[in-house]
Amino acid sequence: MPLCSLNGAVLHYRVRGSGPPLLLVHPPLLSRACFHYQEEALADEFQIITLDLRGHGHSGQSKVPLSYALLASDMAALVDHLGLASCYLCGYSTGAGVVLEALLAYPDRFAGAVLISAMSEAGDPLLRAKIALAMRLAASKASARLLRLGIVSGNADRASTFIRLMREARRANLPDVQRYFASSLAYRATERLAEIEVPVLLLYGGKDRAFRRYRLLLQRRLKQYDSVILDKEEHQLPTKSPHAVNAWIRRWLRVQTRPSIPLTAPEYEHSPELTGWPLEEEMPADSEPHSLQ
Repeated sequence: MPLCSLNGAVLHYRVRGSGPPLLLVHPPLLSRACFHYQEEALADEFQIITLDLRGHGHSGQSKVPLSYALLASDMAALVDHLGLASCYLCGYSTGAGVVLEALLAYPDRFAGAVLISAMSEAGDPLLRAKIALAMRLAASKASARLLRLGIVSGNADRASTFIRLMREARRANLPDVQRYFASSLAYRATERLAEIEVPVLLLYGGKDRAFRRYRLLLQRRLKQYDSVILDKEEHQLPTKSPHAVNAWIRRWLRVQTRPSIPLTAPEYEHSPELTGWPLEEEMPADSEPHSLQ
């Protein structure tokens, strides 16, 4: 798998497939391995780019303090390195915050984004406490074992996924992991969301109640979005609800790249009740419901 030197760091990435490009951005510790199911399923129609952010997976550690702005500049540099005129982005959890920063900082490089279990800020005490705890656990090798176990087991849908995620998580450079968590604690893009001109797909689990407030923040302020709620799912959608996630990403990217196609509910494995729909009663008063009929 390719390594390249960009922005003073050695970055590891993988490109599979051809077609409209989609760059996937992981949260702290997990590495590109958390998008295994998306890479396997979507490379038949799209150019899927998975990147180990600096200090994660097979990428080298950062020589300067890691921040969302730095990670976004790495993504823009990788797009240039690959010779792409533009690219779609997909970010999961805190990785979606890095995607928001990339959309704001490099509006001419990115054509749109899929935000999975996303937040534009860490605005509630419980989430801030969890992130602060993760930072403390990442401070030493001994306590980092607990952090790895908690994050990996929380994202693993089966034993093989646990092994894959844990193997890559052990490669992470702990100071960079700690700074990534610190950046997610400090980052706030909520007031700037209206500056994003490109279309966005929001994907959330219906049982991820702690992130409902962050979905509503994004719905209030984004200019162009479609919102999908997977009613029976939790936070860890890429690994625990891959069939639905992959089907919605595929359908949405088809609509963006072939505008004659309407955005309707895709068919995918598993029972129909997993299909997510915007819940109009939960929509902010100052936003019009986005219909996916």
